[in-house]
Amino acid sequence: MKTSNKTSSSTNSFTDEEHLELTKAWFLAGLLMLAYTLSFLDRQVIALLITPIKVSFDLTDAQASLLMGPAFAVSYTIMGVPLGWVADR
Repeated sequence: MKTSNKTSSSTNSFTDEEHLELTKAWFLAGLLMLAYTLSFLDRQVIALLITPIKVSFDLTDAQASLLMGPAFAVSYTIMGVPLGWVADR
């Protein structure tokens, strides 16, 4: 078989406007990935720091579990709607 080293004449050549739109799209994708990463880390940091928090505030295991579970879920649920509305503006 004979292979050809010719390059295709139909290469991806974008106009300046298309290139700008593509750049904006990738920037937004990167920004969303950063926001998700920070959100994930924010949710995990309390699990890493629960022992010093328990010692500092003299919390029992039950109180610490309430802090990590329902208190976080309720605040996340309540603030989700207003912050979603702000994000859409």
